[in-house]
Amino acid sequence: MKEKVKNALLNIKEKFEKNHHTFLGEEDVRCHLFSELLQNFNTLETTKDGKETIPLHAQFSFFDENRRLKEGEKPDIIIVDVPTTNLYSDETISYKDRASKGFEFEKAPIAIEIKLNWRKKGKTVKNQISKEIEKIRGIQERNPEIFFYLLYFDKKNRLGDEEIRNINQELKNIEIIYGKSSN
Repeated sequence: MKEKVKNALLNIKEKFEKNHHTFLGEEDVRCHLFSELLQNFNTLETTKDGKETIPLHAQFSFFDENRRLKEGEKPDIIIVDVPTTNLYSDETISYKDRASKGFEFEKAPIAIEIKLNWRKKGKTVKNQISKEIEKIRGIQERNPEIFFYLLYFDKKNRLGDEEIRNINQELKNIEIIYGKSSN
């Protein structure tokens, strides 16, 4: 699962690096990535509670144990292990284990957060990446099984490959895929 997701991310990164004008906003990036992922994650599977769904989903929020939405905890895309997913039908599950759409999952989901930089300067880009990592870690504290990708497209090419490698080396269960524009 993880390899298929990373390949899709790298394909979208390659498209961005060839022509960043294809992606005018984060929603464009999400749509292109979702379309790419749909090629591998579009088969209906049966959930733990007998419902059918696909593993790929977009835009939902994680709640804390008090059923409160934490700011920024809304990954752009998530891929769940459908056979270990429970959809709506088991009301005995506590909300701390649920995403906002009312389902819960047990096994190795992958989440993707997308950011697109048009104008920010180098220091601001690093700060934005740090803030995104903190939001991701907040979700991972309550859901340690989630592996996150942060897809960061930078039209101003503010960071070098070595800087991204250094940041990635310090992360656990998070990987930054950083795309630079060609012009």
